[in-house]
Amino acid sequence: TLLTYEGELHGESESQYAVHSNNSDDPHIIIDLGAERVIDRVVINGRRGFRTRQRHLAISVSNDKSFDLSQPLWNARKSLVNYTIVLWKRPKGRYVKLGVVGKGILNLKGVKVLGW
Repeated sequence: TLLTYEGELHGESESQYAVHSNNSDDPHIIIDLGAERVIDRVVINGRRGFRTRQRHLAISVSNDKSFDLSQPLWNARKSLVNYTIVLWKRPKGRYVKLGVVGKGILNLKGVKVLGW
C-alpha cells in the first residue's frame, strides 16, 4: 500500500465520510505519494446512501500536478459505493488526482493507492 487516506471520519456510522466538497465544478483531491511510484490499483470507499455522487469519478496520474481529466486513466461507468480499480497500464507518477468530472460533490469515506 503506497497510501491510505481515511482521515477523521464525520457523520453517522453508516454514512461517515473523510472527504466532502461543496457542490462545485470539478471537485477533487490530489494525493502526493512523495516520489514517483508505479500505481497498480486504487480502492475507493464511498459514502453509503450517496452513491450517485460517485457516478462521474475519474483518476489521473502525474509527476508535476498537471492533469488532463478529459482523458483520465479511469472513469466511473456506473454509480457504486465502493470501487477497486486495476490500472492495467501501470502508470508511474507522484500525484494521483481523484475527482468528479463536471459539477458535483466529492464525497468519500477513504482511498487506498496500491503499487510499488
